[in-house]
Amino acid sequence: SLSLSLSLSLSHSLQSSPSQQERTKRKRQAKEERASKGETLLAVGGGERKCKTCHKSLPVESYSAPQLRKGKSACNACCASKADKGGPDHVPTSKSAKDRRTERKELRKKQFEERKAVKEAKANAAGGGGDAGAGAKTGGKDPEQPPAAKKAKKEKM
Repeated sequence: SLSLSLSLSLSHSLQSSPSQQERTKRKRQAKEERASKGETLLAVGGGERKCKTCHKSLPVESYSAPQLRKGKSACNACCASKADKGGPDHVPTSKSAKDRRTERKELRKKQFEERKAVKEAKANAAGGGGDAGAGAKTGGKDPEQPPAAKKAKKEKM
């Protein structure tokens, strides 16, 4: 009984639903259409395209089918020379998000250190330098100073 229910559940999970089969069929058909797009341009012949690398207007026969499927295609000669050079296929024109994040993080660290140095310099200048430790403990406030004197000090600034 257990083996029968197990085999039924396995056979049920292996069968794909009609919607999955339809989706697979649509995907396969779209892939074939994309593949045949460049080949039809080659078969028809005639026409010219501008190479994205050398900027020359060349006949369609100078391009491979995968390149013809692209909006901006590179001719066979440019593709071959790029392959001979080696190196990365894609050269980014702008910085990646990861690079931008690390730069912003470094900038924040630098700004934090600068602000910290300015605060320390102000504390040293205001406190005479020797009493900076006591001011740091109380948050820069003088506990002996009455509230009225504090207000007058703020108005002078």
